[in-house]
Amino acid sequence: MANSYINTNIKALGLAILVSQSCLGQVLTNKSTIHLDPGAILYVNGGTLNDLGSSMENNGVMTITGDLTNNSGSNLFGNSQGTVVLSSGSPQIINGNTLIRFNNLVLSNSIKTLGANCEVGGSGTGVLDIGNSVLDLNSKTLTILNPSSTSCTFQSGVGYVLSETDPSLGYGSLVRYVKDTVGPVQYVFPFGNGTADLRCVYDYPNGVASAGQIGVSTYPTNPSNVPNNRPLPSGVASLLNISGLENAHHTLDRYWIVSTSGFAIPSVPNITMRYGEDEWISGSNTISESSLQPQRNDFSGWQTPISSIINTANNTITFGGVSDFSGVWTLVGSNSPLPVSLLAFSGECNGDGDVVLTWTTASEVNCDYFTLERSANGTVFELVDRIEGGGTTPQLSEYMFEDFEANEGVNYYKLSQTV
Repeated sequence: MANSYINTNIKALGLAILVSQSCLGQVLTNKSTIHLDPGAILYVNGGTLNDLGSSMENNGVMTITGDLTNNSGSNLFGNSQGTVVLSSGSPQIINGNTLIRFNNLVLSNSIKTLGANCEVGGSGTGVLDIGNSVLDLNSKTLTILNPSSTSCTFQSGVGYVLSETDPSLGYGSLVRYVKDTVGPVQYVFPFGNGTADLRCVYDYPNGVASAGQIGVSTYPTNPSNVPNNRPLPSGVASLLNISGLENAHHTLDRYWIVSTSGFAIPSVPNITMRYGEDEWISGSNTISESSLQPQRNDFSGWQTPISSIINTANNTITFGGVSDFSGVWTLVGSNSPLPVSLLAFSGECNGDGDVVLTWTTASEVNCDYFTLERSANGTVFELVDRIEGGGTTPQLSEYMFEDFEANEGVNYYKLSQTV
């Protein structure tokens, strides 16, 4: 391997600099600062290794044909407003022991793999251009800081983001910042896997009331496994139906894990999810595709299936009416939905200063007991009592508990189910 070393500052003002050697595997090692002013161009015919304490103040265009490694101890590019281009026809890795913050990141010609968490849009206006590349998240998180709906572009049918890793490896997540808008706006998560277009679309026809963030990851499961739909997402205990029997053969072999934060005023998008043809028709599945409907697990249990529109020709399903869409999503046949557990949980003070707590379950599967906990600050909880559950029942069940030892002032309660 041949290396180029930068031990002192390099500053380029409106110049083009070529770092190249006639050998394979060359690396430009940065031990100080590379500074590109607007209009400057740095072309590295190989990779870059950024050592501890180094930085890249890139306000020009930096093209790299090898791997980019950040061991600088910082986000490397700071708030500089330039562009990094990864253009090799061979695979490239964005690597290192520290998060990397790009402004504009332009990809082309091959698969690019994350070996470190990354941010794009560091100036607030930078964009991610995937082009005709495959961007493999590789169990890492990529965050697009620019809240514009156009801050992520890709060549349809060719370029895409590869998520696809299950919880045993760690989810590969794409996070998009969302800005408040008055008119209609649409945020696309351009997932794919080489055989299927798996993009997710969050379409706000009435605008967004307040800014926030949406994070999405997705992965498939093997339809030929018995039972299929394994491994389950973190926080999901089972796929049992209302009778306590395995329901995987009625469930699409794909999950979507969604997180939201920062939305002070919730808005309601129309959500479109795409799936692969083999994810419903293969293996042990006995699914009628036209009967598929989205169902969410909010980590306390499965919620009521959502009314939706399915396009079997395009393998898309679209639904609305949901302002809180964090949790795990899958698609389930309407003839055998996953059992909904908790419908309501509320409390109020009576005239004696005690707290009366009530909750309702739509159904229960192997429910041994409920655990009720109390907190004065919403952080540290203590056991209040355990209440016997209903075992397995398809019927509506209502519970009441009176807390005679409630704290003065505000009380927080947590309810959990043990099977």
